[in-house]
Amino acid sequence: MAAAEPVGTRAGADRRPDADSGALAKNSLAVVAWTVVSRTSGFIRVAVVAAVLGPTYLGNIFQATNTLPNLAYAALTGAKSTDAALKDLQTKLEELVK
Repeated sequence: MAAAEPVGTRAGADRRPDADSGALAKNSLAVVAWTVVSRTSGFIRVAVVAAVLGPTYLGNIFQATNTLPNLAYAALTGAKSTDAALKDLQTKLEELVK
């Protein structure tokens, strides 16, 4: 019988994953493409709402009620989620450098 590998290891684990396979570029392009789709659909949504409601009292009320919860959320949790993400990113980068 062959010796079993320790749990959590794999063949070739010492090399950086996807460093030379072009997967990083492919994944980056996918992120760019989906970001463009998201921004475009968001712009279309705003344009449709503006065309339907126009510069009326109802349009102003809709804009305020749509924007205020987003501002409150960003003010209350934006810094905390960014802080958590940066700590994880820093930890991973320090592990890669070692």
